[in-house]
Amino acid sequence: MDTKGYFDWNKITGDDESIRSALEHINAPVMLAVLVHITGDLSLLHGEIQIDMDKAQDLQCGISEEHQEIVRQKAFEALKDFRDRGCPPPAPLDEQALREVLTFLTGQELDDEYIAFLIEESEFDTEDAYGLSGFDDIPEADRQGFHAVIVGAGMSGLL
Repeated sequence: MDTKGYFDWNKITGDDESIRSALEHINAPVMLAVLVHITGDLSLLHGEIQIDMDKAQDLQCGISEEHQEIVRQKAFEALKDFRDRGCPPPAPLDEQALREVLTFLTGQELDDEYIAFLIEESEFDTEDAYGLSGFDDIPEADRQGFHAVIVGAGMSGLL
């Protein structure tokens, strides 16, 4: 996987209290998915804390306050460790791990075709599945003179 430019994020430089403060209003389901990505620990998705899709209109998808606090604490420990290690790029998740994350976030088993669609649309591998190659050979002046209007949003743009 080409990660050039993919990990050009602002590293965590705040103290422990800054991390705790940033975690105060997390979305617990999404934070669990993030924790899987930075720790590689898929067991986070298979424990007692689960999404209730009957409560999907709730930002926390039915995750109790008690469980949200557990997620905050796990996130604090993981992000503190991540910061202390210099915020190295997390290892890419393989397709099976992505399947588990997406199944957790949607609250249901998804078929192979839909999983492939979500992975493609979300660009987890940092490559644009619909991108075109060969534009590097077009002279800069020609590229500057080209204008286009893009209408619509991909699935990942709607999340």
